[in-house]
Amino acid sequence: MCRRPPARPPLRVAWLAVSVAAAGCATLGRQAPPAGSVEVQAGGAFFVVQFQPGDEGSARDVAKVLPRVEERLRRWGTFRAPVTVRIQPTHEALEEAAKRYDYAWLRAWARFDTVDLQSPRTWSLLGASQAQLLELLTHELTHCLMYQRAADAGNWTRKGIPLWFREGLASVSAGQGYRRPADEDIWRYLKANPDKDPVADAEDLYQTEADVVYGTAHRAVEFLVERYGPEAPGAVLDRMHEGSGFDAAFRSVVGLGQKAFAREYLRYVRWEGWRGGAVARRSPLVPVGPQGTGAAGDTRR
Repeated sequence: MCRRPPARPPLRVAWLAVSVAAAGCATLGRQAPPAGSVEVQAGGAFFVVQFQPGDEGSARDVAKVLPRVEERLRRWGTFRAPVTVRIQPTHEALEEAAKRYDYAWLRAWARFDTVDLQSPRTWSLLGASQAQLLELLTHELTHCLMYQRAADAGNWTRKGIPLWFREGLASVSAGQGYRRPADEDIWRYLKANPDKDPVADAEDLYQTEADVVYGTAHRAVEFLVERYGPEAPGAVLDRMHEGSGFDAAFRSVVGLGQKAFAREYLRYVRWEGWRGGAVARRSPLVPVGPQGTGAAGDTRR
């Protein structure tokens, strides 16, 4: 953790009028085209915030927080492509954009170069605070950066990144450990549900037991970083960008397949290794350079 915040990156914000007659993206389904947009350049990243009438204030709030999000995400690398944040006016509009239905807790959905965000003004009677926006957008934009570092626009959905890794990395990146179940809570869950595996069965449990799934994912990535080093996640992503799927990339960096690693983590939880303090450190097999890259001298996410 940095003791002193880095210098604020240069920020450029421009308000653009968008014709209501403009054609919407195919991925938006029945959504109306945006009424306006804001461009934000922060560091080496470029964002476009799109909004509907009535969400001008939300767009300003999102644009204001994006440079701070970019600062946080530098630990994992840099974006390879611009990202569009599409503010959805209602929760129903978000579910339609995400194609995920009956997820009452959902506030955003990320893809390779887009984030669909439920309008912050609808999160509560008072709307969303800047701290809440910073946390959520850090989480969601970690997904975008992860997909861009691991793949390209044509194959990112075929890389096989498991839920525990993609949600765990995003949760760790956003500093959301304070809201996640601790290892001891997961230990209690496993004792009460010996037939369930919140790592291997994460997709099946995601809708109904999100707290357990997110908590296990967060703690598993913490375990990965503590045992194999903070560079390991980035090295896995770089191996994927070179052509490997997740399983092969993970094995080449960590020395274990992801299923074996999941068993290692759950064994650590079941055997109450968390009571002993620090996790024993092991070296990743692949030498890693600065900024989480896969080899010394590489500079990319």
